[in-house]
Amino acid sequence: MMQVQDSLVDLMNKRWVYGFLCVFLLLALGLSSCAASVEQSPGSTAEVQSEPAQTELPEEVRETVLGAIAADQSLSPASLTIQDARPKSWPDACLGLDNADQVCAQMITPGWEVTVTDGQDVWTYRTDETGEQVRLAS
Repeated sequence: MMQVQDSLVDLMNKRWVYGFLCVFLLLALGLSSCAASVEQSPGSTAEVQSEPAQTELPEEVRETVLGAIAADQSLSPASLTIQDARPKSWPDACLGLDNADQVCAQMITPGWEVTVTDGQDVWTYRTDETGEQVRLAS
């Protein structure tokens, strides 16, 4: 009878230790993933500091931005000049320009910040890497 009790006690102690280790590992993994995430309040226009490897604005991105400005402002793309184009990495899929009506994937999105003028007005647009997404920043 004593051997059965000792075996049960050993079994319960082993289960408790294994349970404790499992909880500890899950907690450690959870905390490490929280520490790696980027905190950002809704509506924030924060920018992530890392930048894409490419430093020259791709032609398809250039054409998309000029076309978007021309359409938004009723201008000819030929009347527009790119003042500056910089590779950027945005903190989310909304290019850091999310609003309350949108849900944005929280992932680093490489892209471009493109400043364009028509000689009178200046616009700054944000894009993703391929120019598929184009958004007016200012």
